[in-house]
Amino acid sequence: MSRLLSCAMVSAMLMPASLLAQEITLVDATINHATSATVVRALPQGFPADLTTPMDYAGGTLHHKITVSNTAGGMTGYQLCFVQDANRACSDYSALLFNSNVSDTATQALGTFTDIANLDLTMPLTEMEVVLLDMDGNAIADADATYLPVEARYEAILVAAGETFSGFPSDQPANVATPTFSPAAGTYTNSVSVSLSTTTADATIYYTTDGSAPDDTSTEYTGSFTITETTTVRARAYAEGLTASSVASATYTIGQATSGLTGRYYNGRNFGSLQHTRVDPTIDFTWEGGESPAPDVNATFSALWTGTVTPRYSEQFTFQTTSDDGVRLWVDGQLVIDNWQDQGPTARTGNITLQADQEYEIWMEYYNGGGAGRIELVWSSATQPEEVIPETALNPNAPANPATASLLMSEDFERVAETSSEPIVLEVRRRGNLDSSVRIGLTYSGSAVLGEDFEGPASVDIAAGALSATIELQPIIDGVVEGEENIVIALDEGQGYTVGSPNQHEITLLDFDINTYTIAGTINYGGFTSGKLYVEAFTDEMQEFEKRRITINDPGPFAILDVEEGDYNVVAFIDTNDNERLDPDEIWTMTENKVTIPPSATDITLTLTDNPVNPDAPANVSGEGSTCSSASSGPGGFLLILFGLVYFLIFRRECAFLRALPRAR
Repeated sequence: MSRLLSCAMVSAMLMPASLLAQEITLVDATINHATSATVVRALPQGFPADLTTPMDYAGGTLHHKITVSNTAGGMTGYQLCFVQDANRACSDYSALLFNSNVSDTATQALGTFTDIANLDLTMPLTEMEVVLLDMDGNAIADADATYLPVEARYEAILVAAGETFSGFPSDQPANVATPTFSPAAGTYTNSVSVSLSTTTADATIYYTTDGSAPDDTSTEYTGSFTITETTTVRARAYAEGLTASSVASATYTIGQATSGLTGRYYNGRNFGSLQHTRVDPTIDFTWEGGESPAPDVNATFSALWTGTVTPRYSEQFTFQTTSDDGVRLWVDGQLVIDNWQDQGPTARTGNITLQADQEYEIWMEYYNGGGAGRIELVWSSATQPEEVIPETALNPNAPANPATASLLMSEDFERVAETSSEPIVLEVRRRGNLDSSVRIGLTYSGSAVLGEDFEGPASVDIAAGALSATIELQPIIDGVVEGEENIVIALDEGQGYTVGSPNQHEITLLDFDINTYTIAGTINYGGFTSGKLYVEAFTDEMQEFEKRRITINDPGPFAILDVEEGDYNVVAFIDTNDNERLDPDEIWTMTENKVTIPPSATDITLTLTDNPVNPDAPANVSGEGSTCSSASSGPGGFLLILFGLVYFLIFRRECAFLRALPRAR
């Protein structure tokens, strides 16, 4: 068979010699025979120069596998040929004959190769050929449309004599795609947010940052993470049913900025605990949900940027912030933007006139209340194109001005109940020099009295490096009816700071204390033997559930306590039916006139009688108490009596309004 000079395209790299000493992967490639039947291959890396020693490959076997994915048709066969200078030795093609899309395997002893005796297997071979033949064993002519194109994965493994074949590569689980890094390894200023990905679906990536090899017990990648110091990240991906990926590695070199603004990062949204300080070249940050902006800083955090900004032009400048969540910006001591609230990315602008080449103090406060975060600082003017303020215009060294203190309070605390168990919380915040601690005195005024109506500190301390401190005022429940009172809290002038604006707040204390009184007296009744004895006080406007009722064991003294202002009826009755209400046939009496509160009424006498016609009974109750009647003489009286009887039968003699009726004259 003559050797063909043209080569088909090969879609996979030639596999290196197997790491297993007893076998060599000669070919594992997808071969596209589009125009040629022969592919000339270099020997794999690590192929031994002597196939007889120390491992006896010459006495071993060749394992073939062919997986055809596309064929033009016609009976076709594959064979592998070893080439040594002008000599060639080839495998049996008939073992791998096919005429359609197939997957087939064959095994052949190397010693049965055609013309194998013409090769000196103790000497190096030159190359290999993968050849496509027709069913008669002849080389297919190039561009023969009867057979071509043919696309197939061809695998050939040479196993040394006496050794065990470990299987074809295609029989092994596929590898998970190696993770990739974004951005690429390199040098970054202050920090870099790193993302990992793999093209294998449903794969899980594990990574390390201490230089160790990652495995499935390492840190699981769940989202981008921030690197703030020079770090080598190593990553490996795993997926069920597949072989773990190769280990990927990237080194990120972190340098420190020297121009920009000084950034201070605090845990919590109110500048509570300073965790990290650095110089940020520009203010243009986006944080994914749960991402930390700096070492030891939580995802819910606040940040302060200070320094100076120097414009290139003398004109009015527009400063713009885009923030998620709140932001405040001062330029040259002027509050330019005040957008302090929870929100998605929101743009706000403010204007100020600046002079070219003059440094102006800049102070920007920001908080992220949780989840994703965003902050950007942009400027523009008639001459200055809109841009993120570049680091060349920023200086991290703020002027050494004294701190300016202000007093902040939420609207939630403008009106507070005296009975509130939660304290009133205010915040003292400073702008300016943060290098030292400062104690700020507090003054209280207003109608509420410190120590009697509320408790509060005489001063508040702001620690060095901290931006603010909180004040807590606790209302006192004094039980005294005072009406609404007010607290006015103000900042005192002091050393190491000046008082800015706002510097005082007014709080209204709501007083829910009320005056109460007593209705008391005596119940007289000599014939009491059984039943519950009730005393009840009520106004004409009260609902049933509002009435004040007590139970006493025997006739005699009674007292109804904690009665509020009003005109009261006072009723005494014996509940012989034991249904906790006054029925017409029960013995009862009511005060002849209403009792007016205040003052307390303590000399009421209620006399009960068992006279069948109760002299104290209301006008609409008969002596027998058998009906609830409002009948009158004259025309229609009979109908009214009949109606009353029906009413009684239906409602079982219940007159809900009975106790609220005035006493008969």
